[in-house]
Amino acid sequence: MGEPETFALAVNLTVIALGYFVVYPRFAGADVRRLVVNDLIASVVALGVVGYAFAGSGQTFTLVAAEVGWLPFTLITFFVLETPFFLWYCRRHGIGMDRLSGDE
Repeated sequence: MGEPETFALAVNLTVIALGYFVVYPRFAGADVRRLVVNDLIASVVALGVVGYAFAGSGQTFTLVAAEVGWLPFTLITFFVLETPFFLWYCRRHGIGMDRLSGDE
């Protein structure tokens, strides 16, 4: 894995960690809708930072066995890295899967 991938992963992890440990507890709590809105904002921030660094550069990123651009690499790795944080946050704040599906 090269430097561009490392940069994008570092941005993703930083945004995710700040979100789940600082922002979401303060602004979302156990409210699923607020959590989704805050998470959408976090993913846009990550895309903005990585996009600012690589948009228009022609830089490719290695994702598993495929070469992709910065946008799919950032989105896919963001959501893969975020999954364990999301599950932990839901358990910690008592957000059940029934609340996620809208069956409250």
